[in-house]
Amino acid sequence: MMAEPVRPCSLMGTGGAARLTLEPGGCIFTGTPDGVGMATGRFLVDGDVITTTIEGIGTMTDRCRRISDAPRVV
Repeated sequence: MMAEPVRPCSLMGTGGAARLTLEPGGCIFTGTPDGVGMATGRFLVDGDVITTTIEGIGTMTDRCRRISDAPRVV
């Protein structure tokens, strides 16, 4: 299900641009995976695994980490 974005797409990448470099082929994921979020009262927690598939491109798997546990970007 697609909902209306809170911010325009043109602004979504600007917050992280000061902290990281988006390389060719990189992705910025927005929104919430199905089954979690305000509507269900279930939120992603440290250790949850998210697997994303983009047809024709491939699949990637990421493990959620608390910000305090993430490596510091210098």
